[in-house]
Parts: sequence; structure tokens; C-alpha cells
Amino acid sequence: AIFDFQNFDIFDFSEPSPMHELIMIALDDESSSWNPDHGPKEELATFATDLLVSRREMLDDYFSIMVTKEGSLSGLPLLVDQYYPLLHQIPMFLLRLATEVDCDSALIPLL
Repeated sequence: AIFDFQNFDIFDFSEPSPMHELIMIALDDESSSWNPDHGPKEELATFATDLLVSRREMLDDYFSIMVTKEGSLSGLPLLVDQYYPLLHQIPMFLLRLATEVDCDSALIPLL
């Protein structure tokens, strides 16, 4: 399994999916725990999208998460043979990736 790291097959979307729209879907879901104190949903979705776009090279290099420079999700890694991403969970995945993963401290050099 360690030899497959960074060498996963990719689940390519037939058309890239706009992350801003997907994140807005997640923010509308009550499990996102969004409340008005967090700020307007539109601004949060824009911030999250911009953050993911700014990290697109790292997301691709380390995790095979494919993000276009225009802000769309174009592919996800296939981590397990014959298992495909649950498409209805992608909006919350993107929201959590942008808001709960600290990429600056999470990446530890391997050597």
C-alpha cells in the first residue's frame, strides 16, 4: 500500500464540477453547523474555493485531488479498487477540506 501512495488511479469527472456551487450545497446542509455568526454563506464558499484553488498543486501532488485553476473539481483518487466516491458526499468533503484541514502544519517531511 505504501508503494501506491501518490500513484492512485483517478476518478475523472466527465465535466469538472464548480466547487463554489458544491460548497454552497454543503453550507445549506444542517450538518455543516453553519450559523449567521460565521458570515454570509456566499463569502464562505468563495473563501473556501479560493483556498482550495491556491492549494491545487499540493492537493494533486500529495492526494490526487484534481482542482482546476478556474475553481472546479475535476478528479478524485480511487483509493480502493472497485470503490467509487459517493457523489452526494463531495460537497461536505470540500467544505471540510477547506475549513478543517490545516495543510501548513499537517504535512510532515518524510525524510
